Amino acid sequence: NTPLKSLALKETNFGVNEISMIKEFFCTNDKLEDLELCSNAFMDDIAIGSILEWVQKSGSNPKSLLISDQSVEENTASKLTDSIIFSVVRLVSKSPHLSQLHLCARNITNSGVTMLASTFDENCPIKRLTLGGNFGDSGLKTIADALERNNSIISIHFTGCGLVSDAGANAILKATNNCDSLQSVIDSNHTLTSVRVQSDQGMSEEVINKLRWIRFNSVLHSNAVKPKMISYLKEKIERNSLEGVGIKMMPFVIEFICQHGSHSLLYRLLRSWNMPIMFSNPSRERIRMTTLVEKLEQKNNALACSLQLERGESEMLRLENEKLWKLLKDMGYDTKRAKDS
Repeated sequence: NTPLKSLALKETNFGVNEISMIKEFFCTNDKLEDLELCSNAFMDDIAIGSILEWVQKSGSNPKSLLISDQSVEENTASKLTDSIIFSVVRLVSKSPHLSQLHLCARNITNSGVTMLASTFDENCPIKRLTLGGNFGDSGLKTIADALERNNSIISIHFTGCGLVSDAGANAILKATNNCDSLQSVIDSNHTLTSVRVQSDQGMSEEVINKLRWIRFNSVLHSNAVKPKMISYLKEKIERNSLEGVGIKMMPFVIEFICQHGSHSLLYRLLRSWNMPIMFSNPSRERIRMTTLVEKLEQKNNALACSLQLERGESEMLRLENEKLWKLLKDMGYDTKRAKDS
């Protein structure tokens, strides 16, 4: 009856019937933190889905979940399909401390990956993800799209993905460093610090090196956005194509290079850019003061409108007062004595 914090069901012959016999254990154990369900030849979507449902109902708050059929003999048909993703997604949404997810099954397709990626929002608890199956570039592209709004996942390992090529890996790379513009670099995902892709189809050495650079960059720099911006600006300066950065961004670019770049990079920037055009634009202090003046002008206009309304009301009261005195005078009332009193 002692609650377990960790449980590994590996390489068993358990099926649906055997799993039902230990239902009470899962339903009553509310301390389970680590659950491993790997290489069980007879466990299908229903069996594992039932276990995950019982874990959720028990009130357990798992920290790691490992589900895999990868070690099952090749001549044994995998019983896990995209349907298992439904159960995993439900558990993830109810487990705020589930930081590690390992999900590898030969029959997981692009559709299953898309379903899983739908949970990678700003509230996703997963920090380390291992994913394997029969999916390809389309699956990686949906994950790349999800990474644009995710700030929790720091490590992703794609394993046994026979259909992944440079296109899928490049989608992940673009999510971590979108070089379309300086603003897109800033808005990229800077939380993801490690990506590994093991594909039977093979990838080019260039893409593999770029994936390694993500890890290398995170080791050298605590703030991942700085080296990405420096790399972007270096490439733009070398190609003399800083026009795409935008004139209004240049004061910020110069300030950034002064703080985080080198003197050589700053010198090359000043030589490559049309300085008279840049300095014809307002400085940061002038922009700040202009904004402040605009706010004051808006307040002044509002006060002027209020003053005009009050003057109008005063004039109406004055006219009303004259009418009343005239009426009293016509009625024979001594208005002069009333005024003196």
